Amino acid sequence: ASSGRHIPICNRNWCCCIMTCCAYCAAIESAREYLYLENQFFVSNAGVDGPGAEVHNQIAHALFRRLSRAIAAKEHFRVIVVVPVHMYGEGNLLDNPSLKAVVHFQAVSVAKGKDSLLRKLAAAHPHLGCGDLSRYIAFACLRAHARAPILP
Repeated sequence: ASSGRHIPICNRNWCCCIMTCCAYCAAIESAREYLYLENQFFVSNAGVDGPGAEVHNQIAHALFRRLSRAIAAKEHFRVIVVVPVHMYGEGNLLDNPSLKAVVHFQAVSVAKGKDSLLRKLAAAHPHLGCGDLSRYIAFACLRAHARAPILP
C-alpha cells in the first residue's frame, strides 16, 4: 500500500514528482498489446540537450525499451501518443512564446533531437523503415480547428 506521499527530486531548481514518472514508466513496461498516452506536454529527456536539459523524466526511455522489446519479439504492440497541439506547428497558435517552447521540446523529444525517441528506435532497429516503425508507434494531435460559418 502506498502512503500517497509525493517525493520530489530536485536538480537545478527543477522538481518533478517521482511517483508520477514511476507510474508512467511502470505502466509502459507492463503494457501488453497497446499503450494510449494522452498528455498535455509530451516532453522527456530523450533528445533534449542544451537549454532544455533540465528535463529529467524517463518516459521516452521507457517507451524506447518497451517498443524495442516488442520489435525484437515481433509482438503485436502499438503505442499511440496524443498531444493537444501538433508538434510541428499550427499557424498563429505558435505566436505564444510558452506554447512555442512546449511544441519545440515535444518535437525534440519525439523526432527532432539527436537522441529523440524515434531516432533512437530507427538506429536500434535499422531493418525497420519509417513505415514499419509506424506500425508500433504513432503520434496524434487533438487540436483541429476551423472557423464556423456565420449563420443568418
